[in-house]
Amino acid sequence: MRNITRIKALISNCLLTFLWLALAFGYPGYQFTIYTFGLGFDVDAARNDAFDLQLSLGAALGIPSMAFIDHFNILFVTVALLCWWKNPKVQTLVAGMAILNGLYMFLFPAVFLPPWILGHGDLVQDWLLGLVISTLFLICVLLRLSVTPYRGVLRGWAIGVAAVASYFVVMAAMRAPQLQNVRALRRMCVSTPGAGAPWPKGWEWEPMPFGRSAGWPVGPWPEGDKLAGCEPSAELIAAAAAELQSVNYLPLALVLGVIVIGVAVFLVAVLRAKAPADPQSALYVG
Repeated sequence: MRNITRIKALISNCLLTFLWLALAFGYPGYQFTIYTFGLGFDVDAARNDAFDLQLSLGAALGIPSMAFIDHFNILFVTVALLCWWKNPKVQTLVAGMAILNGLYMFLFPAVFLPPWILGHGDLVQDWLLGLVISTLFLICVLLRLSVTPYRGVLRGWAIGVAAVASYFVVMAAMRAPQLQNVRALRRMCVSTPGAGAPWPKGWEWEPMPFGRSAGWPVGPWPEGDKLAGCEPSAELIAAAAAELQSVNYLPLALVLGVIVIGVAVFLVAVLRAKAPADPQSALYVG
């Protein structure tokens, strides 16, 4: 039995380490996080990635400055490195962040898949990659669930995160038919997230201190660097701007508050959790 526990933990740890490497450096999440937090790295790929996230998840979920919110996921995946620490509470924290990362990544297929089924959505890889990453995170959690001593804390955390994710899935499904011009503009200009044509400065959600809050879609279409392969008509630009302005965005402070308070409550619950009566139920690593 203990050998099976060790094998489960080892597989989970290896997967979590791989996901950290893939998201932090392959994506490259750390560099894009620096940009969206307004700390530097103001380059074409980072601007293009931020614009892509706003036209996709941001519009569908009703979250302003979506790239800023999205890259909290990169901070949470960094906790995966603690998976090798043989401490039950640390292991519970790692599993909790894996739940958060996994259910968040599920929002990508929830946003992209329904319109694709209807025949006017985005590319298959846009939702398939999110589904694969989400599945890997949740597999890591399942491998640990049967051997972690704090399953009650994880169960409550999973229910809470799933409830929030379910709300956003429903909102994305409801908004999908109303964002067809936004999706068309995205497919034309940023079909490859974080790569491809550069996005010029001058749009509303560009992170401070790089951007300005009066930019497109509230203000005029950005001028400056030409977008290679992206030449939308004036009609498409106007229609996409109207769709974006019609979205009832949640207050950014509310979204940040839910993230910060939710993670803080989970952390306190883990720290206050009582040690298991049976020490053999603790998670063995390695």
